[in-house]
Amino acid sequence: STFVGRIPVYVSHVDSPGKFYIQPVSVEDDLSTMLERLEEQYGEGGRPVQNPSVGMACCAKFTEDDVLYRARIVAIEDGAVTVQFVDYGNCDTPPAEQIYEMAPDTPPMAVQCSLTALAQPPGGWSDDINAKLLELTEDKVLTAEFHATGELCEVSLYEGEQNIGDLLRGEFPQIESTTPAGATASEIEPEPVAASSVEEEPPTDSAPAEAAAAASAESSPEEKHKGGRRRRLSRLPCPLEPVEAYIS
Repeated sequence: STFVGRIPVYVSHVDSPGKFYIQPVSVEDDLSTMLERLEEQYGEGGRPVQNPSVGMACCAKFTEDDVLYRARIVAIEDGAVTVQFVDYGNCDTPPAEQIYEMAPDTPPMAVQCSLTALAQPPGGWSDDINAKLLELTEDKVLTAEFHATGELCEVSLYEGEQNIGDLLRGEFPQIESTTPAGATASEIEPEPVAASSVEEEPPTDSAPAEAAAAASAESSPEEKHKGGRRRRLSRLPCPLEPVEAYIS
């Protein structure tokens, strides 16, 4: 399948307007199932990585919530191993004994993006700009419109009909628009983005109680979004190799 035009998404991690990660709302159940499977397979009997190398697929515990997520190793320095959580986009440096060997399976669920029609200011993306983008997108169901694809997808983000890029430009005049004169970002011809298919595994009796409770609750996407599956917003950026966007 492909993503064309506008789709509902979550922003799972923000480095800057030039680099952030989104997850389509449509993968929410698949992601929940995957987290349950990781806990079942690696929570008790996982084999810690013995010979880590950059690019190696693994699963690792995020130090802020002690939950297992799919990852890959992106840096090794003085014995410390930094991983990137491929379904969210952020990085962490967990203890070596909490990084487990794992064969690659389905493609990452995080799509690396930049806001279209925004030029990086001469001094770079400031902490204030990055924090504002996080404030505008955190724990919200937004609409993403794809304009260009590749390792870094160019998108417009909307909350309702309000363009997030317009809000940033309104507050930070040093951000210039690269939209052609007389055009708006929404008028740029969108390109389709290839999407992966994630095999859904049947639920098991050993699913964590929190996940089971969330599954049984009749809640809106926004409420589900706040229910514990969107806590990977660490402030450690990943300037290294990008997570591959959805691969067919």
